[in-house]
Amino acid sequence: LSLSPRLGVSFPVTSVSKLYFNYGHFRSVPDPNQLYLIEYETASGKISEVANPNMPLPKTIAYEIGYEQSFFDQFLVRTAGYYKDVSNLPFDVRYISRNGQVGYDFSQPDAFEDIRGFELTLARNRGSWLTGFVNYTYSVVSSGYFGFRRISENTTEQREFENSAAEQQRASSRPVPRPFGRINLDLNTPDDFGPMVGGLRPLADWRASLIARWQDGGKFTWAGGGSKPGVLNNVDNRDFVGLDLRFTRTFSVGTRDITFFADVFNLTNRRQFSFSGFVDGNDQLNYLRSLHLPESPDYPNIPGSDRVGDFRAPGVEFVPIRSFQTRDAFSGSIEDNAFYYELETDQYLVFENGGWQPASMSAVQEVLDSKAYIDMPNQGFLTFLGPRNVYLGLRISL
Repeated sequence: LSLSPRLGVSFPVTSVSKLYFNYGHFRSVPDPNQLYLIEYETASGKISEVANPNMPLPKTIAYEIGYEQSFFDQFLVRTAGYYKDVSNLPFDVRYISRNGQVGYDFSQPDAFEDIRGFELTLARNRGSWLTGFVNYTYSVVSSGYFGFRRISENTTEQREFENSAAEQQRASSRPVPRPFGRINLDLNTPDDFGPMVGGLRPLADWRASLIARWQDGGKFTWAGGGSKPGVLNNVDNRDFVGLDLRFTRTFSVGTRDITFFADVFNLTNRRQFSFSGFVDGNDQLNYLRSLHLPESPDYPNIPGSDRVGDFRAPGVEFVPIRSFQTRDAFSGSIEDNAFYYELETDQYLVFENGGWQPASMSAVQEVLDSKAYIDMPNQGFLTFLGPRNVYLGLRISL
């Protein structure tokens, strides 16, 4: 038995504006795997994961305060601030026996999230041809867990684990803003639009909905392939951008309505980089080390303006650019088609005629512009997910 109170208060300021406040408790259902799954290792037959059917439902306590203003009887401006406290989230804790022969994950309601931000929306909800809205939301999320993510029967190992600075740092995340925006435009043709053909108006009553989405890519932690104290969320990810389109048209045939629709997801077929394409950790390291990230003492990458998620376009030949501190200290093997970057002098070099020579800047610039230097994942078929998809259908209402 749980109580979920809700409260909504609206105060009209003028005939076309209002202040409002919303408060409520909400419950959600965990993933069924965290309630009912018992997982075995195929080779050994040992239990590796145990669900928790007594898991309490995750609870969200939400607050919202906002202001709405209408203009010209067609437009509505809405601004609001919000806060959400999410508790009892499932979290896998690893239990290990004293001799290490038994080890399994057990779901416990030990995780939490804090979500806060504000949003600004301009909507046109009236009009015979064009309606829709534009929204910008600034959102900040922090999360963490209580207790420890590993419980060992060996007290010495458990004490060392609990005193680890890295584990203490993992217990809660730093708040990372990830603003996002949405645009929804609905183009509607009136019922009497266009010529009459065979008793029907083929250009009338069409609805086209364009949905554009953008979200800040967030942060990535990169210290050159290892870890450094205090280095966290120091590199930008590539932003997410999406564009979807939907067409609908309803025809009345006798007493029935037949609706034709076409959904186009990822209309521009924009490539979104996926980390699923890496074969192993070394493959991922090669990609990250090849990026020309903004200059920082946190990592030795060649300075540039890349973000994690940038990529070399398909069909562009890979031209590596290797870096070293000084040419005199370089002791690796020379690659035939590679450029080299000397960190000490900020100079691009090639090895020709038995010695180091300044590289042709026009050739280097061509490589930089095409991002030919990026070492892409070895599983190319999984590098880009979410290609353009088109769905056609009919809906018959009896």
